[in-house]
Amino acid sequence: MNQGWGTPQIQNSNGQDAPVSILLAHRDMNKTTSWYQALQMDARFRVTSMANDAQDFRSKLVSSPEVILLDATLFDGPKTLIDALTSMTGAVYLVVPPMISEEVVAQFKAVPSVKLVYPGDVNIAEFMTRSYSDALSLRRT
Repeated sequence: MNQGWGTPQIQNSNGQDAPVSILLAHRDMNKTTSWYQALQMDARFRVTSMANDAQDFRSKLVSSPEVILLDATLFDGPKTLIDALTSMTGAVYLVVPPMISEEVVAQFKAVPSVKLVYPGDVNIAEFMTRSYSDALSLRRT
């Protein structure tokens, strides 16, 4: 919702920060569902959409989520993923295969939207703490 001056409203009428909008994307919908269940229990977050393939993911980016929790294997390889990451404005938290090279991880981390790279799986509690803080910081810039 925008205020009269065209700036986004970052607090609810009760003075609390508005929930952070999140896009969840993983090839395995069971994993996406488990992330969703953890996040729905926390009033700081609002999952706006979920995707389980690259095309669906790209179409859901139009909602401009503040935070994106993304399984790297949704894309065919590092190059197509990096191309997609460079067009994202939200804070991206990337889950990559555990055996990926440090060189490729460094390429992901070099993209400004990428805040953290998780090899193997995400620690959801750490993700929630970090992504909330990052989202609020991005709102204020």
